Amino acid sequence: MNKFDKVPSANSDTWNNAEGMQNGMPCVIRYRPELERFFGMDNYHKRLVIFWDFDGKSSNGMPSEAESSRMKAFEDLLISALDYDRTAVLVLVYTCSGTREWHFYLCDITEVKQRVNEKLASEESFPIQLQVEDDSNWKKLRQVYSLFS
Repeated sequence: MNKFDKVPSANSDTWNNAEGMQNGMPCVIRYRPELERFFGMDNYHKRLVIFWDFDGKSSNGMPSEAESSRMKAFEDLLISALDYDRTAVLVLVYTCSGTREWHFYLCDITEVKQRVNEKLASEESFPIQLQVEDDSNWKKLRQVYSLFS
């Protein structure tokens, strides 16, 4: 059993919401405040960021209600594919200027890729891009904590 076996699921954990402005546009960040004790776990040294660009011009950079519903369904698919055994841990969701980002720390990029592809294969297409970065020190989540702690 590793330390991540004790991480609550994304659906059962506490989430904080924070709102602000960036370049005159409203921004919302949702993050898990109880993950600090897991910072920098050796086997979770990669960060997957999934980007969804949407037309936020008419709503000041925020998604429409219909787009928000689609994004919620997409997030639920991701969580069901990756979170049940913590192959990837969803740590924050950021929305601003016509883009939503989901940030996961993960232990096995090959397994994550396979699960995401399998889960999305039978679904409608989603306007997403994926990016994997080295972030062994959990720098991105630490930045969020430093802003809101």
